Amino acid sequence: MDDYSDAPVDDLVRAIRIALEWIEELVEEGDDGRRADEVVDLVRPVFEEYQARTRVWH
Repeated sequence: MDDYSDAPVDDLVRAIRIALEWIEELVEEGDDGRRADEVVDLVRPVFEEYQARTRVWH
């Protein structure tokens, strides 16, 4: 697994948003929607928690 601890916060947030948008597009297109939906359910809370924590520090 890559270590992104030195990456700027904005870059990490942007990358997560892009991933979520891509997964949501898969869900809308019906491309293995159930699986993509499960990934969104797993990733979104992590992203929201990350975003909430970074707001405290920045």
